Amino acid sequence: MLQHQINDFSHAQRSSRYLAAKKAYDRYCANPQSTSAKAKFASQQGASEVGQITRGVNTQSSVPSEIAIRPKIAAPVELRNSSIPPTQVAPQPVNAFELMLSSLIPMGLWFGFALLLLAAFKAVLVFKAGSIGEWRVNSKLKELTKGTNLTLYENLLLYTDSGEFTEVDHLLVGPFGVFVIESKNYSGWIFGSEKQANWTQRTFSSKSQFMNPLRQNYKHCLAVKSFLGIKEGIESLVVFHDKATFKTEMPKNVIMLSAMNDYINGFTEPRFSKAQLDEFNVLLSMREEGTTAEDYKTHIQQVKARRAG
Repeated sequence: MLQHQINDFSHAQRSSRYLAAKKAYDRYCANPQSTSAKAKFASQQGASEVGQITRGVNTQSSVPSEIAIRPKIAAPVELRNSSIPPTQVAPQPVNAFELMLSSLIPMGLWFGFALLLLAAFKAVLVFKAGSIGEWRVNSKLKELTKGTNLTLYENLLLYTDSGEFTEVDHLLVGPFGVFVIESKNYSGWIFGSEKQANWTQRTFSSKSQFMNPLRQNYKHCLAVKSFLGIKEGIESLVVFHDKATFKTEMPKNVIMLSAMNDYINGFTEPRFSKAQLDEFNVLLSMREEGTTAEDYKTHIQQVKARRAG
């Protein structure tokens, strides 16, 4: 042990620690005494001095030292056998607004899709209702033509003075007049007069306005006059379904479907000869046969453009 002390302090041979260790080594290790008592004394004395040297090292810790103390290297730890629990990732805070928005977006898309579907369904219903109304009027008019010299034309496209198409719902040609008929399949209460630009329909759940059908049919009458080349004998007639009720005085030339045939049969004064009727029917048949699907498509586009304008 003294030899190790000498080696540890050999770099400072003048220090008290080196000198004390060297002196104890020379005295008790290099020249040991023979008697057991002396050996015991020497070992006790050496141990005492070594203790003093050790205490001296502790008390003189402020003395500069050039001894480099190397840190101990920890033994590797086997992670797979470690009892230390794995590090847990802290949960990220949840943004309530983003969560709500992410749930509302699909709902909004479904709601928008439902609105589009409802609008399309409503448009189909309106179109279907109009078609049913026209079919009912046509059925009544066909009953009127049986066994007579009356001729019926349906959904006839004619040109106006502006060069656009206009569609005549029903055109009845006979010796007592050429009847230009506009059918309306409305229900509920109807409010309107001959001079009003728009009439009103009111039901239990809604209220809406539509163009004065007399003005609408006036445009049709002008197209028929121009096409046939006549100025007299044109009769404008607007027919409402019986499920509608007029809450104002019913204008002239506006009747209910149930009274239509009787109204037409009330015209008994001849206006056109058989030759004129034959000429009218040739012109109208040629126009009817010459109308194409593209013409109807163009007419629909023109109607949409006018409504948008």
